[in-house]
Amino acid sequence: KKACFASAVCCADDFLDLPSSAQALYFQLGFEADSDGALDGIKSIVRKCGSSMDDLDVLAEGGYLLYVDEVPFIKHWPGMLGVRVFAITTPFTDMLVTLPSWRS
Repeated sequence: KKACFASAVCCADDFLDLPSSAQALYFQLGFEADSDGALDGIKSIVRKCGSSMDDLDVLAEGGYLLYVDEVPFIKHWPGMLGVRVFAITTPFTDMLVTLPSWRS
């Protein structure tokens, strides 16, 4: 499993203005996301890195996470992954067609 992060996202002032605990959570989420950017078992991921559910809310409010049917997705995943989206299918692939950013 590989993870990469776009400097356009992670070095942007908006991201750097987030609390350090929310930034750390974002990176951990990136390591845990599946090939579609979906996150399963998000509460355990939050606990693993010592963040809080408030940090998760900060990421969602900042536009770094999107929810589809209560499943969280990393918003910038297609650009960060660097591969064709839907190259590998996961249980969440069909949900992504509702997100405009995944269709481009």
